[in-house]
Amino acid sequence: MNIQEILQELRGKGIIEGGLTDGRSLSGGTMSRIYAVPAEGPPRYMVKQNDAEITRAESLYLRTYEDVAILPRLIYEDKDHRFLVYSYMAGFFENPGFRSGKRDWGSACPARA
Repeated sequence: MNIQEILQELRGKGIIEGGLTDGRSLSGGTMSRIYAVPAEGPPRYMVKQNDAEITRAESLYLRTYEDVAILPRLIYEDKDHRFLVYSYMAGFFENPGFRSGKRDWGSACPARA
């Protein structure tokens, strides 16, 4: 499924605005494909495709920790777990003194307001 087909499905379901017809492919995913939407200008949404089992786990993670301010908000999860949509968050996570693994991030993350 390509990004245009995904966006067409999302527009049809009223998940995203009608004018959003393309996404910009981003690098960095090992197995996943990630797109910033819209393709031009500042992103509003991120669309992530991966194996169904991984997408299911990622959406569960985002739902479980929805109150953690440094994580994006899950907007939509495809019922067949082909892709998910989450909010775009500007910036990056950097803390030179924070050397522990991801499992320890929870104790360092503030809750959403």
